[in-house]
Amino acid sequence: MIKEVTPIHADFRSPPRRFEAGTPPIAAAIGLGAALDWMQSLDWPAIHLEELRLTQRLLDGLKAIQGVRILGPTSLESRRGVVSFVISRFPAEQICRHLDGCGVATRGGHHCAQPLIRAMGVDGATRASLAVYSLDRDVDALLSSLNELVDVRERQ
Repeated sequence: MIKEVTPIHADFRSPPRRFEAGTPPIAAAIGLGAALDWMQSLDWPAIHLEELRLTQRLLDGLKAIQGVRILGPTSLESRRGVVSFVISRFPAEQICRHLDGCGVATRGGHHCAQPLIRAMGVDGATRASLAVYSLDRDVDALLSSLNELVDVRERQ
C-alpha cells in the first residue's frame, strides 16, 4: 500500500498494491487450496446420484407430513438438493427454531427472494439444503423433528 511515509509525505505504491492494506489472508488462501484439492478428489457423478437419492427421501418425507407445502417442483425433475417448504399454522422462524433445538440447521425467511416468496402466496419459507456431506440420518433428523413439531400442535 505504502512505499514510504515521512512526517510530511506519503508515497503510495502503484495499483493494485496501493489498495491492499495489511498482510494478505495467507491462512485463508492455504485453506482454500486445501478445500479445492479435496473437492477435486471427489467422485462428482456419484455425489450427484446420492444427492438425488437424499432429495427424493426428503421430498417423500415432507409430502407425508400434514400441512406441508413444498415450494417448487415436488419431483426430482428440475430439482436439486435445496428444498423450501411451508407448514400451515407455523411461521418459518418457529420451524427453524424448533429444528435448531433438535440439532438440524435450516434457514427461514424470504431467502433474498421476497418477490418470489410473495408470488408463491406465503410470508416466508423454511429451506433445507443437502450437501456433499449430508447423510440419511440428517434427512431422518429433519423429518422426525418436523413430525414432532406438527404432532405437538395437533395434540393442543
